[in-house]
Amino acid sequence: MVNSPDGMGDLSISQDKLWPLAKDILATVIPQSTFNVWIDPLLPSFNAENHFVLESPNFFFKSYVQKHFEKEICFAINQKSRELGLGEIIIKFNESVESNFNSPVENAGDSDDYEQFPQYAAAQQNNLLPGFGRGRMLFNPRFTFDNFVVGDPNNLAYQAAKAFSNDQQLGTDILFFISDHGLGKSHLSQALGQVFLTSNPERQVHYLSAEDFTNEMVRALHHHSMEDFKRKYRNECDVLVLEEVTFLAGKRKIQDELCFTLDLLMNQGKKVVMTSTLEPRKIPRLGQSLKSRISSALVAPIGAPDFETRLRILTNLATKTGLKISKPILELLANNIKNDVRQLESCLVNLSAKSNLLNKSVDMTMAQECLDYLMETGSNELALNKILRVICCSFNLDEEDIKSNSRRRNINEARSMGMYLARLMTKHTLEEIGQAFGRRRHSTTLYAINKIEAQLHKDAKLKSRIEYLTSQLSLDQ
Repeated sequence: MVNSPDGMGDLSISQDKLWPLAKDILATVIPQSTFNVWIDPLLPSFNAENHFVLESPNFFFKSYVQKHFEKEICFAINQKSRELGLGEIIIKFNESVESNFNSPVENAGDSDDYEQFPQYAAAQQNNLLPGFGRGRMLFNPRFTFDNFVVGDPNNLAYQAAKAFSNDQQLGTDILFFISDHGLGKSHLSQALGQVFLTSNPERQVHYLSAEDFTNEMVRALHHHSMEDFKRKYRNECDVLVLEEVTFLAGKRKIQDELCFTLDLLMNQGKKVVMTSTLEPRKIPRLGQSLKSRISSALVAPIGAPDFETRLRILTNLATKTGLKISKPILELLANNIKNDVRQLESCLVNLSAKSNLLNKSVDMTMAQECLDYLMETGSNELALNKILRVICCSFNLDEEDIKSNSRRRNINEARSMGMYLARLMTKHTLEEIGQAFGRRRHSTTLYAINKIEAQLHKDAKLKSRIEYLTSQLSLDQ
């Protein structure tokens, strides 16, 4: 809440200065073109409760700003708020109910800065079907082929994506990316979608997650609009990009509908891109019909980046953000952050913001503090050991019990909860989590995690126990 000074006139002047000063900070940590498109159009105000409100042109705009820039915005606003004597303030993000925005999303043709984001104009023109809500996901303008750092572990996927986007004949019209989280499969799938749109703006590109596809179909059934749903994905679709198909595990009706859709798209020579954390044959409870259709895809695995690739990623990011950082510090980060490109990016974003806000150069101490924060306990292995220890204590079991092949109900329940919490609270891969709990196969680990997630929605006792275990782990850190 705002700590109001005695003079109301002074307060009003300080409030008026707040957003322009905060924008000055943001302009130093966000690329100019991105700043022009996503930060500059935001309209500031203080509401009746003295909360600072940033108003966006629409729901999509607000969601994108919150997802990608909320942390930096809140940091900059509170930094300047304290300097102006306003103290800590509560920041709200709203969407506009008026049409008073000069927004690049709504006025693409009027802005030079918007020319590099044609995918947003195209996405705006593809109206959603009635009753389907806001299910379409927008492409991230940073996820282009030019911004993708290529190394041995991801070279095949990169080359396949480039060829696919250029309509090169590969013997199949389905491309299937496989990788753990944070390794670039979404980057490549979005880069593909953007190339398809920019090369032919008339092309209908549908980019969404398997979860959104499922939710749209459920809403269509509820609103008796399945014909509209089928027309959208079968007749009004040139490129279907479907993320995280592992979500479809066990959802037989959704799988059947997707099979029919794939058949029609393939018969018409349309393109399909899918991503997954598991190979199709290892996705539990994936029907044979869908497996058969996906089996014709070009499978492109993406491995964890090696040290040289991680170092190039960090160097490129530092150059693009204008962050002055020494090679030994970059090597320190590359040596410690191994399995998640997002963590590499997050580390540099945090260092850049901290350096600008504190007016200090990045040194080893600052880099180590950032690593300690990102890596939680400073050791991923220790994080898994903590979860294992808390689970054993809660269920009165030994570690040997958890890691054994026993199928006793209490041991199986404890093991599943432990793997679910590990997925929720650490950055470990499915393979690493499975090994920590005595499981050898990705599919076994994923099945246990999905089962807990499904039960949480209808089992209040399980939800309560998960919340208790989460609180114990948080206290133990």
